[in-house]
Amino acid sequence: MKKKILILTICFVFVFVFSGCSERYKRISFEDEMTRSLDKYIDGETEVIYNENAEFPTQLPIYEISKRNITQYEFKQMLKNLNVTAHADQFEHKENKIIGNWVPYTDRTREDFEMSDEDLEKLAWGTFEKIPFLSGDYRYQGIKSDLTISDSEGTHVRRVGVSFRRYLNDLRILGNDRCMLYFDAHGLCEIVIELYEYKEIDTMDLIKFDEAFAKIKEPDYFSLKNEDINQLKAYETLRTDDVRLFWYNQYLNECTILQPVYVFTGTALGEACQESEFTAHVIAIPESYTYKAN
Repeated sequence: MKKKILILTICFVFVFVFSGCSERYKRISFEDEMTRSLDKYIDGETEVIYNENAEFPTQLPIYEISKRNITQYEFKQMLKNLNVTAHADQFEHKENKIIGNWVPYTDRTREDFEMSDEDLEKLAWGTFEKIPFLSGDYRYQGIKSDLTISDSEGTHVRRVGVSFRRYLNDLRILGNDRCMLYFDAHGLCEIVIELYEYKEIDTMDLIKFDEAFAKIKEPDYFSLKNEDINQLKAYETLRTDDVRLFWYNQYLNECTILQPVYVFTGTALGEACQESEFTAHVIAIPESYTYKAN
């Protein structure tokens, strides 16, 4: 009897320890036209080089994503803190999203935006800290967009958009989670916030760096900064200068967990001094944890 109990106990421990994450989740997707026609840019002769040994974790937590709904009280408190007086139709506030623009883009009477990067960052942090419902490890990402006006005197910057991104386990979250603040010469003029919560529910393995590196020529996403539509031959070399691990939030595509992604950046080099900056995404979560939607 004792022997049978011991065997059952061992079996239970084995299943508990080695079963891992049994649930499967919808896999994120980055499909686009360039990625689907990669053979125009990369072929069997294209060489991939990377001169550094990169170290990454072998496991990460599984974070379940849920909307962090912003209450009407929090919304009104934000407007009060920011000293924003705007009509209701200038804001869209729904569940976990706030989009507001109280200075029309067509207003050409506004002054030019002239502020140093250092002063802009200080202004952005001062504004960010007045938004009462943003919590967690957010980091300033700098200018991500600008609005310019051209006339006979040249090109003038009228507003800039800066980004704050949330981090978990020291990895930046890309995708649906965001906070964008826009400024013109008079101060804050537009905000875009999309807010989520993350609950750790398990752990997952990652594909190893060497396996991810081997997929650069067949990535989940590929882009070129300067695409040459007249290009006749594939690039001879992909010189990878940097690789980082990010989280990706595709909750709006019904992907209910954060999924890690290796992001490789570098330079694609071709004949006749042809070159372009490239980015390649390789999903870092093994397919055994996920399924692809039909």
